[in-house]
Amino acid sequence: MSKREFIRNAFSTEQDTVLSNVLIDPCLESYFPSLNECDLSVMTDSIRQFGIISPIILWKFENKNVLVDGFHRYRIAISMDAFLLRNNYKFIHFADFNQVKEWMISIHYPFRKLTTQQKCYYRGEMVLLTASNRNLSLSSAIELTSGKFSVSAHTIKNDYKYAVRVNQLKKKDNPLAKSILEGTSGILKRDLIKSFEWP
Repeated sequence: MSKREFIRNAFSTEQDTVLSNVLIDPCLESYFPSLNECDLSVMTDSIRQFGIISPIILWKFENKNVLVDGFHRYRIAISMDAFLLRNNYKFIHFADFNQVKEWMISIHYPFRKLTTQQKCYYRGEMVLLTASNRNLSLSSAIELTSGKFSVSAHTIKNDYKYAVRVNQLKKKDNPLAKSILEGTSGILKRDLIKSFEWP
């Protein structure tokens, strides 16, 4: 038995069970835009050289280990050697998918390379999620979100309208939603929210 094989066998079968039961939900994976080719190449080289530095995050949901953070790291590691994932995961408890999305925005918004349109959208999404997760009125959720992002309540209110309109396009699988958020559609925020109607 080689040294590599010996080390592999030394790990607990519990870790293998966890990693063999990872579920990738398409909606969560696509909730934030994928890394561009340059950033993905840098991450791949880093994992090849140093391994996984930050653990992937899992959520135990209906007997599945749902991946909620580390989609790129997970796929890169699997393509190289699943052994890289052992001892490099941790669980976080969430009540539901909305709470997962709220957490994702809090984690990724400050650090990801986002277009102006995407920033508006995620701030608006945070209003929706905050209201739902905390059973708050929209006005209260807007005030909380305003403080969280240090943006005026007026701007956050318009972000909320913007997110609602984009989500309406997403629900119809309209490709315009993607181009709007990427900033390539030519549609301005003010134009999109003109036809907004309060629920």
